[in-house]
Amino acid sequence: MKTQSKIKFASIFKIFAPIMLFLLVSCGQATPEVSTTEVPQETQEMAVETEAIDTGGKPEELETVTVSIAGGLDHVPIVVGLEKGIFEEHGIDLKIKTVSSGIEIVQLQQSGETQFAPTGVPAFAIANQEALDLVVVALASGRADSEYYDSDVAITAREGSGIEVDQPETLRGKRIGVPFNSTAHDYIIKVLNAEDIALDEVELINIGVPDLAAALEGGDIDAQVIWEPLGVQALAKVAGSYVVLRDGGYANRQVFYATTPDWLANNHDLAKKYLTAFAHAFYYTRQQENWDEASDIATRWFTGLDYNTAREMIPFIQWDPRISKANCIAAAGSVDFLMQVGRLEERLDPCEFLDLSLLEEVMAEHPEFFDDLPPIPNEYELKER
Repeated sequence: MKTQSKIKFASIFKIFAPIMLFLLVSCGQATPEVSTTEVPQETQEMAVETEAIDTGGKPEELETVTVSIAGGLDHVPIVVGLEKGIFEEHGIDLKIKTVSSGIEIVQLQQSGETQFAPTGVPAFAIANQEALDLVVVALASGRADSEYYDSDVAITAREGSGIEVDQPETLRGKRIGVPFNSTAHDYIIKVLNAEDIALDEVELINIGVPDLAAALEGGDIDAQVIWEPLGVQALAKVAGSYVVLRDGGYANRQVFYATTPDWLANNHDLAKKYLTAFAHAFYYTRQQENWDEASDIATRWFTGLDYNTAREMIPFIQWDPRISKANCIAAAGSVDFLMQVGRLEERLDPCEFLDLSLLEEVMAEHPEFFDDLPPIPNEYELKER
């Protein structure tokens, strides 16, 4: 169902900035603190033998598109679409670069090695502050019918922490580990705000994603805040740990799907072809009858992910590529978070950098990829900006 109007993106000036300007979080992956510089590990281009869907004939020539993914379940539709032949069906020879940090995602996008990249709203706002030219064409995960989406993020506590289940007010005085400047950081700040817990009444500790479970197990922190599947994986790794809070309507952990304005302007037809396949892969993965298969595929792509964990968490993930006013309101809330923690110098509106024209074309030509989604309420319809 078409609900958006064509939105022209506002292109920002381009600056070739030093790598250290881009030490930020993207796509739900944590980076080192912004004061440090690290040489990213070599990205790994995954090659998977695909079994194509029978569509009555594939395009004779495939066009290559390279995208990046990280370790969150947000990206399951991409790998499902590749392994099921959905991208090939639409004429796309998809190449996927798996990365371990937001640094790598930003560097790949900046260098032109990837054409599309997932980026959390906090990361997107910081990137624009640092003059990285991006335009948003869809959601990589999230929902367009609500201002809130935090069903795939959880607060997990260690045994003996004194934190009570479903009582976030008991976080007061505790040590909480979270990757800073991430969507999980946004979530815990909003939980604390809702409970009238001042930032000086807790100890928030910046811990990289790979080290969170160990810090919880070792007693260095009382609780961790992270997206799935890492929350569920911590339950298996840390004896006696338990979920304090999941969901709650505190925040929106939506992830934007971005490219560069220049690439989009020069590759209209290819971008449309890719977004059509993207929407098809999202539709396929949303169907409950495909969740077992999607869980199995995910285990081949995400390190340390087992089938049972993937299958348990997939129902909590929302894969709605549409963008509405609800997403813009939520994005403004993420900007408020960055201002509160001192990470953003000037307020900006991430939705000034939308170009939904291609997505609208895909929605009009392939309504079957969107008909299962809930309608967007009238008050959330985007008007010409």
